[in-house]
Amino acid sequence: MMNARRDRSLLPMLGLLAVLGLGAGCNTYSYFQIHVQLDNSFSTPRRARIHDCHVFVSGAATAEQTLGSNDVGTFDFSTFADSGTVNFDLKLFEGTGEAIKLGEAMTSLAVSSGNTVKGEITVMYTGTDPMP
Repeated sequence: MMNARRDRSLLPMLGLLAVLGLGAGCNTYSYFQIHVQLDNSFSTPRRARIHDCHVFVSGAATAEQTLGSNDVGTFDFSTFADSGTVNFDLKLFEGTGEAIKLGEAMTSLAVSSGNTVKGEITVMYTGTDPMP
């Protein structure tokens, strides 16, 4: 009889373990909203030279994305990472086919599992102006 009682007392615990086991396979997204702006060193003629905006993600998540021509504003990124730091390295290139870098900036943000983390990147002009 003692064994039968022990088995019945284990049933609720086994049910709990089964529920916890089913939930272990679920992932929660962590979201980022990154606002990109160009500082005052990007005059109108310099802004017109931007052809591609590349984002390189490293750290707790890795990815690479081309945002396109003059695509400054806000971009979104999501990952299954639930801890750590995500680094966003943004590079602007001229559309001459020679991949001339016009600017670069980086930010690092801590992951907040299931939440949206907002960040900002301000890009400063680092290219050279064409000869007149």
